[in-house]
Amino acid sequence: MTPEDIEKQLKLVQSNKLDSSQAISLFIGFVGRLILKKETFRHNSDLEPFILEVLLKPFGKEQFRPYVYKSRTILTSRVLRLLEEKLTLTSTLTMAKKIQLILVPSGDYRENKEPISQSFLDKALDAWMSSIRNSYQSNEETKK
Repeated sequence: MTPEDIEKQLKLVQSNKLDSSQAISLFIGFVGRLILKKETFRHNSDLEPFILEVLLKPFGKEQFRPYVYKSRTILTSRVLRLLEEKLTLTSTLTMAKKIQLILVPSGDYRENKEPISQSFLDKALDAWMSSIRNSYQSNEETKK
């Protein structure tokens, strides 16, 4: 994910367009994608300080054991389980701001670009909500 993509998604999490459960769910999905994709953190070892400072310390958790960092899927499952259990709206917004400060440079990549438009936020929110609805509907159909 580019810094611009990260900024857009975090702004959506922080916007007042989502209720608390939607913001938390979107943030959990964002963190999962951030860990799994190698665009931001090329090496698994690059994730260790980020995970500790941003995602573990706020909950008073210790660093994961070294073997967890060898597999991004194991790491993702551990982090997402922790977030699912512990996140509140306040902690979500705090973590989103912290991630934005760390991963989105306040440099010149934004200088020549227009601000993030409300229509982008609306489209992103609509796409996200429709994917949740589709997933829910397909789960309901398979249960029948």
